[in-house]
Amino acid sequence: MRYFYRIIVLVVFALLSIPQNGFTQQNTSNMIGASFGGSDFHIKDELASPLIFSKTGIAPSICYKYYGQVNRHIAEAQFYYADLTTSSDNFNTENWRGSIRYSYLHVIFDQDTIRRSFRFFLGGSIRSFLNRSDYYYAWGTSRSTAYRSWYWSHSLDIAVEIEYRPSSNIETADDYENLTFLCYVPVVSNVSRPTYSSSGDYNYDKNTRVMKLFGKTGVLAENFSLNTQIIYSAPLFKNIQLMLSYEFFYSSYDAPKEIASYMNNFRAGLLYRF
Repeated sequence: MRYFYRIIVLVVFALLSIPQNGFTQQNTSNMIGASFGGSDFHIKDELASPLIFSKTGIAPSICYKYYGQVNRHIAEAQFYYADLTTSSDNFNTENWRGSIRYSYLHVIFDQDTIRRSFRFFLGGSIRSFLNRSDYYYAWGTSRSTAYRSWYWSHSLDIAVEIEYRPSSNIETADDYENLTFLCYVPVVSNVSRPTYSSSGDYNYDKNTRVMKLFGKTGVLAENFSLNTQIIYSAPLFKNIQLMLSYEFFYSSYDAPKEIASYMNNFRAGLLYRF
């Protein structure tokens, strides 16, 4: 494991030392944005129920982006909510999800011409993702809490970004259409989950399970997840861009019992450049 971390550090320093050509001539940009949309979410948590719960809910998001000459910094916060249902009318789940991420990306390939631009970035991110579900059993007009479960992951991720501009001008590149693909895969994760035994995290005074911020640390496949984003932006007004995005997220973790989920998120919003 020690040699694995040394290799990652050497790769990062190698990327930072790569010389750049055309991209270094581009002006820097700061952008803030907000978007709103819907999330189609599906989850199966064996610790709470063998049933699959799903439904469409809300998915607001805010972000800050800094585009430098050879690197990019992206900070974003996302929130999701849905009242999930399943094949049984007697069960439903109130579900909250939230994500905070900071990403650093460095350009390693840059093809920039008058008519088009194509760039490839590699880097990493730090992310905290919480998925909490309260399971309810209902009869008539009443319902009672059956179980509370959560999946709380803190991870160091490999990040890849591919950017394509149908039209490009080095001096005013931010005023053109932009199509971006982002992909994140965790390398090291710390995951908090409920214990299988009620004595582990159950608060008898509050009569509920208490979420713990940190749990078990693992690498790569021990906490597999995939997060991809496709973002299209185009100028709308001066310094304001329209932003349309699609996001796919999948995660799978098997302790103390398997939990697997995926979601498709669609958003529309605005970016302000300054």
